[in-house]
Amino acid sequence: MKKLLFVILIAPFLCQGLVENSPYSWKQKTRDGKHIFIMNALDPKQLERERKNVGNSLIYNKSGLYNIEDTSNPIWTIDWYTFMVYMSLDGSSIVRFNNHKKGDITFYKNGQEVNYYQKSDLINFMKIMEINNSLTYYESIDVNDENNILILETAHKEKYVFDLDTGKIIDSSNLHGIISLIV
Repeated sequence: MKKLLFVILIAPFLCQGLVENSPYSWKQKTRDGKHIFIMNALDPKQLERERKNVGNSLIYNKSGLYNIEDTSNPIWTIDWYTFMVYMSLDGSSIVRFNNHKKGDITFYKNGQEVNYYQKSDLINFMKIMEINNSLTYYESIDVNDENNILILETAHKEKYVFDLDTGKIIDSSNLHGIISLIV
């Protein structure tokens, strides 16, 4: 019983740590091969450990987008952390999931926020029940370079098409509702 009580009391702090901490730096090349998106750990101690392990020349000064030919000067920078982004072909537009301070999905153009959505804006079931882990409820996420769009389908068969530059919904459908009507 004491162990269960301990777990119940400590679990929220552990989960908060997972969300807020930035355990490592990472990078992602754009699909056009001309740019690289850099995400630095926010913790200065972690950055120092990484510098010791890989050398200063491989660590970028700021998180953001860099030209692959000139990694000393960022094209644009950001001051937040996430574990993953979806990018347009050239990296000028990015989508961040699980931005707990603003919205569940946040769109950026050249490092500046342009639009955001809460889970409840997109998932109809959210109006009925509270869900904490967003990614569980996204069945598929895909970037279409030809049309510069992000296509998101929820586990409840709701489909959204977003313009990557503006973050605006340009098409949506509730496949779950259509299936229910057919059955």
